Amino acid sequence: MTVRASDSLPHHWKYISEGGATIVFSYVGPPNPQFDGNVLRLRKATLSTTPGIQDDTDDPLIEFQQKCMERLIPSEHLPRLESVHLTRDWLDSMITFHDAERPAERRAKDQVDLARRKGVLATDLVGGDWLAIEIKPKWAFLPLPIHLSDATRDVKSQTCRFCMHSAMKSKMGEAVSLGYCPLDLFSGNKDRVQKALYNLWDAWSESNGTVNNLKVFVHGQKILPSQASLMLLNNFNAETSHSAIREAFTESLLPLLLETPVLRTIATLQRELDSLDIEGLSKLWRVVQSAHRQSFRIDDSSPPFPPIGVSSAYLTSTEPTITEWTKFVDVYLSSSAGLDYRNPAPVNLRFYLLAYLLSATFKDCSIIFRLDSLQPGPAKVKPGQVTVIDLDPKSMARLRKWEELDREIINAYIAGEGRKLAVNQTLRSSSSEMSALRFLTKNVRNRQIRTMVLPVTSRRTVSTYNNDVAGLSEDEAEFRNAVVDFAQKEVAPRAAEIDKTNTFPAVSIALLRRYLPLTIDDLKLQDLWEKFGSMGLLGITVASKYNGLSLGYFHHTLAMEALSAASGSVALSYGAHSNLCVNQIHRHGTEEQKAKYLTDLVNGTKVGSLAMSEVGSGSDVVSMRLTAERVQGGWKLNGSKFWITNGPVASTLVVYAKTAPDMGSKGITAFIIEKDFEGFSTSPKLDKFGMRGSDTCELVFDNCEVPDANVLGQINKGAAVLMSGLDLERIVLSGGPLGLMQAAFDEAVEYVHDRKQFGQPVGTFQLMQAKIADMYTKLNASRSYVYAVARACDRGTVSRRDCAGAILYSTEKAVEVALEGMQCLGGNGYINDYPMGRILRDSRLYTVGAGTQEIRRMLIGREFNEQLKQ
Repeated sequence: MTVRASDSLPHHWKYISEGGATIVFSYVGPPNPQFDGNVLRLRKATLSTTPGIQDDTDDPLIEFQQKCMERLIPSEHLPRLESVHLTRDWLDSMITFHDAERPAERRAKDQVDLARRKGVLATDLVGGDWLAIEIKPKWAFLPLPIHLSDATRDVKSQTCRFCMHSAMKSKMGEAVSLGYCPLDLFSGNKDRVQKALYNLWDAWSESNGTVNNLKVFVHGQKILPSQASLMLLNNFNAETSHSAIREAFTESLLPLLLETPVLRTIATLQRELDSLDIEGLSKLWRVVQSAHRQSFRIDDSSPPFPPIGVSSAYLTSTEPTITEWTKFVDVYLSSSAGLDYRNPAPVNLRFYLLAYLLSATFKDCSIIFRLDSLQPGPAKVKPGQVTVIDLDPKSMARLRKWEELDREIINAYIAGEGRKLAVNQTLRSSSSEMSALRFLTKNVRNRQIRTMVLPVTSRRTVSTYNNDVAGLSEDEAEFRNAVVDFAQKEVAPRAAEIDKTNTFPAVSIALLRRYLPLTIDDLKLQDLWEKFGSMGLLGITVASKYNGLSLGYFHHTLAMEALSAASGSVALSYGAHSNLCVNQIHRHGTEEQKAKYLTDLVNGTKVGSLAMSEVGSGSDVVSMRLTAERVQGGWKLNGSKFWITNGPVASTLVVYAKTAPDMGSKGITAFIIEKDFEGFSTSPKLDKFGMRGSDTCELVFDNCEVPDANVLGQINKGAAVLMSGLDLERIVLSGGPLGLMQAAFDEAVEYVHDRKQFGQPVGTFQLMQAKIADMYTKLNASRSYVYAVARACDRGTVSRRDCAGAILYSTEKAVEVALEGMQCLGGNGYINDYPMGRILRDSRLYTVGAGTQEIRRMLIGREFNEQLKQ
């Protein structure tokens, strides 16, 4: 239901407060379910701003909270936000009625933005019949010394940033909380948190309520320290001393601060996102600036570098969109970015810029505590009592000001006398979080190095792959050997870590590259996906004019098999990229589409995906409910897709939608979707049983706008594109079970000949020999069938029943071989120090992924039924 502010009158709203960006009003009018219990937040504009084109978009705060904040802060500690429609006449009347209530210094600078047509209704946290206490905690941590200069390192790594700023402002005559240190509030130590609350109260009292870190509201009215008795229970004596109220204030808030995760969460987010400090970030900015200037052949006589966050002719620094913020949070939460915070790569500059902006959001947020009143003894924590507010995205333009302010604060503090060191011996001994962070950043780096230098494998050099039986030509064997060598050197050493951390192996470059406006070849970070591209593996079936290898599906299946033997999850993502996405665009795309998309996909600088399935449309894929509505110049998609491999990291996606829902399967159209399309987003990746690191998620289309140029194939002919692609998908992905069987068999054969019981290798026992024989036979029978069908596809004979049969049989045998392999290893097969459990979990995916075993059997039976009918 659309909520309209014009359904209320200006005097139904009470002016509460305002910040730099918004004015807040509380609803006090007659009962109205639309407005009861809500505040209205209206955006401001400077008085010099002339109202321009009407802005009908939702306030970005709503989408920012839904797509970003709700993934970082527990939702029970966030306010409810809703869009409300505004009219110019109503806004004019609000200004007329309420402007006199605003502070004079605010009225002289700005007013309600008359161009906006939507405001925000939010949970009223201060205007109701209760006591509301607002605390602005500020900085929760000390920066790591590694990114600080020699001149600032000793001070900044030992002295609270907020305390230094307060000291500077105090000298300028401003009312500040000189005694309050946020490191106390965030410490988690009861005595120190209590000390922080005492100091906040004292600063509030001494400044007559003008300090920014503490505000108190009673029955919707901001009160002064002289009115503190209004905070008490009715049975308290109005003459109760100020010190007694101070004690009640502290006792009431202590449990809310210590027993809820809000402070811990904010502290962690601040510290992790601001990993470089503004000094380190500025240093990285200058490195990238210098590299770009060199690439543009700009000499040293040119104007100096523009300040951090300021765009230039050779390096842009645009304001992040909600889509970009969402992608950033995807990377941040993935635990797989693999970023070395001690040695930040220039290629990741955009990521670090956004990280710092988001850390500033959490440094500037406020926490509101709702109580019935102050009362003796500690309060019991109740749902909805603690809410984090003011979580607005920060502007890139503020980076320059923050850098200047940081220098000003440090210089003033160093020049001053009587430094207040916020880190005393108590903090040093109790700050395990700082020690943990230093250990973590060091460990991340060591882990990256360790995974790169691990030996390829401890197995014998003799391969159990029988090249003669496989029937490979000399060229085919050479191709396979090259992929096997690459996979065992580049992929296999990372397989266990990828599985353990659920880490997509291309995230560091494929996702973060988009955060750097221009490519710097000499600073390029080549990750696994780009190595795939340099090998040509991402375009095996693509024409050479698009940088492909111009080979067939048999070679593609060989590559899928070799990669799966190294890592099932990496291979699955590889197959989704190279076959489901790249091959479909190559087969059905226009020349313009191929030229636009294939080069980056084949080179590995972008990740591809395909989306068919939905929550209610898995095996019955043509019953999909994602719709594409015709609009001027293109299409508007609404709905979702589910279980989408590579969904969280893909830049280019082939998506099927209903363009004529009443026509069933004859009303489906394929589209090429770009991750940055307005209205497109991804949900958090799924936590899967197997194939971990092959990221899978839900895709969400909310009025996603797609141009006509991105229709893949013909309108309403998408089912033909889909079905023809499924047959080729089945045969290429059949290489997955083959590779997993090969890995399980090689592991088992080596183990049973190394493991000794009763004085001899267990592989010499007849029962174990039978297992090895069965595994070997199943592997080679599956391989022969898969290879034969793949070769037939290259000859132009694509048999649906045999494509289904190849993946049906190889999948069934892969699970059996993995289980037997686990049995060969005995107890060791059941622990994660050995790869057999991972192989089993990965092989199980193929029984339900890319079509279930039941659907494959149905297809084969139906094909014979159709043949017999004829």
